[in-house]
Amino acid sequence: ETAGQANRILAEYLAGQSEAGVLQTAAHELVHALDDRAAGLLPIGRSAVWLAEGRANHLGFAVRGRRVLPGVVSVPATDNILVRLQEAVDGADLRALVALDKRGFMGEGSARHYALSWAFVHFLFHAEGGRYAPGFRAYLQGLPAKAAAAHLEKAVGPLSALEPAFRRYVKEELI
Repeated sequence: ETAGQANRILAEYLAGQSEAGVLQTAAHELVHALDDRAAGLLPIGRSAVWLAEGRANHLGFAVRGRRVLPGVVSVPATDNILVRLQEAVDGADLRALVALDKRGFMGEGSARHYALSWAFVHFLFHAEGGRYAPGFRAYLQGLPAKAAAAHLEKAVGPLSALEPAFRRYVKEELI
């Protein structure tokens, strides 16, 4: 299922995107494919959408030229995700983001959801010298079929308590 989506999306991008755009999209879709198969995560329709899209953008936006530099942000000028992030970060409700199902994530406000999920994954891996990364990795390894907020909070702490650090991180490191 994911491989077919990736092929379709890449074919569309090949028609009008720069090489950098194609490589970022390929990296994004590769994460979905790896999550589905190698990492053992469930396809996007049945797992946490914020996580699937946040991880995919985390890698996609780390593509620089023909290299991948995890943690680096290389957002194409044509992608206004940083603008959307700047607009969304002050009102970010991480618990609400984590609770979204596919329909809610992809519906009204989807651009905001993509921006916040990417930034939240980036935060969990890199903020405060990687402070949350061990817990986040443990969460990913023990990911239940329904990745509820409670499972994430057990791994990294209460989401409401993370929000001030998340907002600060986004404003100081990403925007």
